[in-house]
Amino acid sequence: MLFSSLKIPVEAHNLQCFALSKQIKWLDAPHALTEIRNSLVHPEHKHRGCYDTAYYETWNLGLRYLEMSILAICGYASTYGNRLKQRWVGEIEDVPWK
Repeated sequence: MLFSSLKIPVEAHNLQCFALSKQIKWLDAPHALTEIRNSLVHPEHKHRGCYDTAYYETWNLGLRYLEMSILAICGYASTYGNRLKQRWVGEIEDVPWK
């Protein structure tokens, strides 16, 4: 609800590809983030160790959601560097809620 109220898109192409390859059915990117976090934190989680190759993407996604939430709450309406895309130094784009 936080992301939709702040107009932050919930996209994670690399995690979607990972889910398809492992036949995992996540509802959306925040659901994937929650499931992967739970598998790390809870020792008895049913999928413990199944998401090892997705940790880096999950970490970047979590950082992006944190950054975007802080920027939106502060009323920032300019450009930013999207950490989910490979880009050149200085390559920027507008925030999604602009």
